[in-house]
Amino acid sequence: MRLVLDSISFSVAAAELVSLIGPSGCGKSTLLRLIAGLDFPDAGKLLVGEEKILGPKAERGLVFQDPNLFPWLTVRRNIEAGLVARGVLQEKRTEVDEFMRLVGLEAFANSYPHHLSGGMAQRVALARALINHPKVLLLDEPLGALDAFTRMRMQDEVLRLWQ
Repeated sequence: MRLVLDSISFSVAAAELVSLIGPSGCGKSTLLRLIAGLDFPDAGKLLVGEEKILGPKAERGLVFQDPNLFPWLTVRRNIEAGLVARGVLQEKRTEVDEFMRLVGLEAFANSYPHHLSGGMAQRVALARALINHPKVLLLDEPLGALDAFTRMRMQDEVLRLWQ
């Protein structure tokens, strides 16, 4: 087993934007997966506020380098997935349309992931994370597959939504 992260300690203030920069394989994605609650540390502890991270929660949204969409669900249903799991879809239904418009995919609401370009699928993944209004939004290079114009637009939209 290879040591990936060692002696890391940091705090992030509410609404603070932080970037992790380093070479490939240095542990950036591993750290994000730990904060998201998808992986667990061999030693030490991870806290969000005073709460220990024991697993994934809607308050910590993660968008991966790959979209990781549910292939059997439409664009709309992929965006709704977290809301359904939390039992809040009914009161948030209008937000689904709003987020589809935000990412420019309202015309593809009933399309399945295999009909989408890589950039379109990534925008669905971003909308799926943002619709939960997470306290912590973890982005693991989610805009890398987008064309330059869409990437700039989505960077602006993510920052606008985060503020």
